[in-house]
Amino acid sequence: MGQTGPTFLDKNNPHVIAVPYRMLWQLHSSSVISTTSKTNVMDGWPTENRNAIVALLHLVPGIGDWFMYLEDDMFLKQPISNRYGDWISDDGLVVSSMNNPLIYSTQPDNGWIGAIWNSAKAMEKTFGRRGSRSKSLVKGMEHKIINRRHGESRHGPRLMSKCVIEEIWKNWPTEYGATVKRKTQSKLDFQMISHHSMLMEELGLGINKGDASNVREIHIFDSESGEDFASRVCSAWRDSRVEWLQTQGDGISDEYHKY
Repeated sequence: MGQTGPTFLDKNNPHVIAVPYRMLWQLHSSSVISTTSKTNVMDGWPTENRNAIVALLHLVPGIGDWFMYLEDDMFLKQPISNRYGDWISDDGLVVSSMNNPLIYSTQPDNGWIGAIWNSAKAMEKTFGRRGSRSKSLVKGMEHKIINRRHGESRHGPRLMSKCVIEEIWKNWPTEYGATVKRKTQSKLDFQMISHHSMLMEELGLGINKGDASNVREIHIFDSESGEDFASRVCSAWRDSRVEWLQTQGDGISDEYHKY
């Protein structure tokens, strides 16, 4: 019999493990109980707050030291090894594509960009403000350009480090603890994805390349027919320059909820 669907939907695939996100809260609760007298540590679960869920990725049982994070509307078109340079630079730095430089303006009310703004400000307080030609503080890497702080305006898979997430929790435990307790996205949250990329740069482990040539983010809107949307998705899928595809829009993405 031929394959009838993607392997990650096959319950018999030994390489696929489903982890209910409640487990992340339970594991987080265990660590909190050991360090505080508070007992209501399941606050925030169940949640619609992806800032909270992503903050706990390092607790996924058996997760590797390095892992690729994709959301449910992201699709890799080809093996990562085919386009290695889109993920790791020639000098071994993890690539990020943060192309929104506007987060230094007044904090947005949006629960996604507003949370990125918080994380950027926290990094600024710790490492100083970054201008367009700021350089790394890492000894031996002073020639590396950090650049000003950026956030994400396009979504895609991210190569992430469990160790770096744990380090972020060590340095900002109160802020991420509060984020995990919020059931919906809030501008008061901290946002782990961009925060991780920022710290990777500061540690001399990452590089921000801004707009990525391998990105194709496709939105569907209420005024568009399903056929037109499908046609645009198929066109992007056939484009050999595109490494991954992300689809979202009115009615199909939490990005459009007002938190």
